[in-house]
Amino acid sequence: MNIPVYRKPLTLMPICLLSLPSDDLQYALCLMDFCDLTALSLCSKRTKNLVDYSNVAIEGIYIEVDENRIHSKISAFQSYGGSCYARTIKFVLREDSSIEFERDDRFPKWVNTEFTFSQLIAHFLSLWNPDNRIIQKLTIKNVNPMTYLDTVKQLIPECEALEISENCSDDVAKMAFLKLAPIAVEEVVFQKNRFDNENDISKLLSLNLKSVVFHDSENPFKLESNDLLSLIIVDLYIETANITGKELNRFLKLWMKGNHGSYRPKFLELHLKNELNCEEVLKGIKYDTVDNMNRLKRADGKELDILIKMKYFCIPVSQSSLQLMPIRLLSLPVADLQYALNCMDIHALVAFSLCSNRTKNLVKSSKRKIDLPIVYVDKNHVQFEICERIFPQNDYFNFQLPRYSLKICFYDTRAEIARRGGFEVWKKEEFTQSDWIAHLMSIFNESMIRSLTIMNISLSYLDDVTEFIPNCISLVISHLSSNDVTEKAFLKLAPTAKEVEVCRNIFDSGNDISKLLALNLKKVSFDDWRKSFKLELDDLLVINIINLTIKIANITVRELNRFLKLWMKGNHRFYRLKTLELKLNDEMEINPEEVFKGIKYEIVEDNYSFRLKRRDGKELRVFIVFGSFYFFFD
Repeated sequence: MNIPVYRKPLTLMPICLLSLPSDDLQYALCLMDFCDLTALSLCSKRTKNLVDYSNVAIEGIYIEVDENRIHSKISAFQSYGGSCYARTIKFVLREDSSIEFERDDRFPKWVNTEFTFSQLIAHFLSLWNPDNRIIQKLTIKNVNPMTYLDTVKQLIPECEALEISENCSDDVAKMAFLKLAPIAVEEVVFQKNRFDNENDISKLLSLNLKSVVFHDSENPFKLESNDLLSLIIVDLYIETANITGKELNRFLKLWMKGNHGSYRPKFLELHLKNELNCEEVLKGIKYDTVDNMNRLKRADGKELDILIKMKYFCIPVSQSSLQLMPIRLLSLPVADLQYALNCMDIHALVAFSLCSNRTKNLVKSSKRKIDLPIVYVDKNHVQFEICERIFPQNDYFNFQLPRYSLKICFYDTRAEIARRGGFEVWKKEEFTQSDWIAHLMSIFNESMIRSLTIMNISLSYLDDVTEFIPNCISLVISHLSSNDVTEKAFLKLAPTAKEVEVCRNIFDSGNDISKLLALNLKKVSFDDWRKSFKLELDDLLVINIINLTIKIANITVRELNRFLKLWMKGNHRFYRLKTLELKLNDEMEINPEEVFKGIKYEIVEDNYSFRLKRRDGKELRVFIVFGSFYFFFD
């Protein structure tokens, strides 16, 4: 248990930092806090170059415009002793053009005397992150006066994503979209519907943009077929949209006639106010059903896949609609092929590995490193979540940063891969779930998963899963599992896991908890806030788990007292338990005198930490804090 300790501020002796020998200077930089490093970088070109090689990696620069102030936040990762810490620093451009810095610790603020806002942005973009000199996100919260948008555009020429907040006035929001959307190289998010019949959404949809999200769950965006036909945005997502099946039908019929041969959009997703009638949307249109989608094909050979489900209309990315130049990848020289593999994200890499045994071996030999997968088993499928990590190209880094992630659900014969706003379906008729999982683990040279969560599955499916699921570090049995599945999953899978969490209380008088507590396990947590776990003395005496947590535990003070007395007598000399945490009901009052009645003990700290010592020298520390007992056995 961590107990906060207050320490008085230290009086430090100043050091001529730049006069230190090179090795000592670099060592000092590695020990510096991110905020101090940032301040040091502003002193001179030499200090900037020194900080450039420190143990910091910029995760992103985020800017928010509110009224006529610009708030900037720099998020970073910093390594200390093999561990990675997230740090932030903020600075604000105020009305009078002054700049004030704010640290995330309690040290004094900085006052800028030299740099302009543009110079600061350029300075921080060039530090630590030379290959990605772009602001991650620009948020327009509100602007007053509206002409301040011109100042924002001048100060911030480019950003990765733009969000126009629901707090903006309607006029500011529309003008911000028109002026600033072109500087967002990846995505624009437009919060709140601000359009009516006189000021429709068409002129925003006709802008040449990469990806746009319109979001308002309460006031749907009114759409007609002409809005969709004038669309130039490559990827469009609208939640919620108000469009009829008749208008969608008109749009599809006009597309089928080929009047829009150079139609630019590649992805369209609409979450609708009302349910769609699939027959009405496709009335009078010839189509085929492929992988639960409706495929339209017109005379010039172009295809359009459509997914219609209740209040959902989606045109997912279709490779047949993309004009890509094919490359004979396997004919490339070895060095070029390896370079191509290194440039692939995980999604493309896994797809490539499924083409043949040769491509599988090529991906496997590329030795791409991933975090151990996180796995969920639910109903009739197994979902894998994979995140790839990279080591930054810096001699002083000793931690990793996220690169790509992939979420994939395995069914028999097919896999569904989550993509932004939708999913893709891959099929291999000869594959079972076991084959999919074995393939994925093999290409990344892994044999274990980080965590396995058992959701709402049947007993028969649990039997199948236990045959092919890899060993895990952490096992979680969800509260959604039935009693039978919870017990069987625990008995079958817990012995192979280092940590186990059970989120459902399945125990009663006929099915007590003792048989699970007696298993030889390392770390177990029983956690159910809806139904407390009934415990008695005998349950505590049979525990064979090293570290045990029970929330909420239903046990009397008298039973705890009897347990401590038996421990003091030394009847359980080889007791395996090392730590025990019992969280009791909040309504239960704990009187330490009753807990330790008849037992010799020593108060260690502030009447909540107690030490018991028996004749053979073994000690037991007991903490009683906020309705919880913490036992630490020697």
